[in-house]
Amino acid sequence: QGTALLLAPFAIRELVVSGIPPLSIAQWGTFLLAAASYSVLCVAFAMSIQFTTVSNATILTNSQSILLVAGKMLVGHQVVFLEASRHGYLQYI
Repeated sequence: QGTALLLAPFAIRELVVSGIPPLSIAQWGTFLLAAASYSVLCVAFAMSIQFTTVSNATILTNSQSILLVAGKMLVGHQVVFLEASRHGYLQYI
């Protein structure tokens, strides 16, 4: 949530200066899906506080990138070194 608030002035300035960029239907769909997913993430985090501690909710929220990399490995997609190291596999070695 803090990142979105921090970057909002830059995004608003860019929209004022350049206008709304011409996007295809697929790009608009991706944009709307990403916005909806981020909203669900924020609401789920706020709701999870009622059922667990703040530390557990934070750990579960931040583990999504590790789960995505693990999912890529399970289905056989290539995982590059920087992707694995950035998402925590090599940070705990």
